[in-house]
Amino acid sequence: MEETEEQLILEAEADHEWLAENYPKLAKDFEGKFIAVRGKKILTASDSLNGILRWLNENKIDPRLVLVESIAPRSFACIL
Repeated sequence: MEETEEQLILEAEADHEWLAENYPKLAKDFEGKFIAVRGKKILTASDSLNGILRWLNENKIDPRLVLVESIAPRSFACIL
């Protein structure tokens, strides 16, 4: 069964909320990595965005349907 656009938006919002709620633990577990999230689960993690994209391609998962996030290292500083 194909998902509707509304379902996809709701799932993406739920994944964003899940990521925000769990960020402190994820930051410890995946510091300095890229992670792919779908369905409130980590699908894979990699040192590079290309690694994430390669894994998604190998597993025939449309990257447009996955939340990909970079977890910055603790030593990372951002000057605004």
